Amino acid sequence: MGRAADVVEQWWKTFEQGDFDALMALVSADAEILMPGGLRVHGPVELRPVLEAYYNAFPKLCHETVSAVETDNAIAVELHITMPHTGVFVTPAGEIPPTGKTVSLDACDIVRLNADGKIGSWHSYFDQASMMEQLTAG
Repeated sequence: MGRAADVVEQWWKTFEQGDFDALMALVSADAEILMPGGLRVHGPVELRPVLEAYYNAFPKLCHETVSAVETDNAIAVELHITMPHTGVFVTPAGEIPPTGKTVSLDACDIVRLNADGKIGSWHSYFDQASMMEQLTAG
């Protein structure tokens, strides 16, 4: 495992523990984060509230790394994520009250580190429609 893999694994472990101060320390001030739905944020100040919204809605989120391909300063990671919906999920379309349902997602993240070893970009890809269907289906 290389540096990028170490940082990504530390990221997930820290997120799953809900330690947002430590999580933001992994992110470069000028980082670009791209998420499904066209959400694009820059740096820890913009990123933190987005991640806190996910954590508040899915505090028991758990990831499994399926596969990864790494270069010197970048990694593509295929993930399987399960996340019980036990808190209010704040979305651009409004709030979704806790459903108690467990959402299951397959995702791919492309992460690049800056020269200082911090996250310089993180592009996350997952089927947002499937996620919302799992939350709202009867």
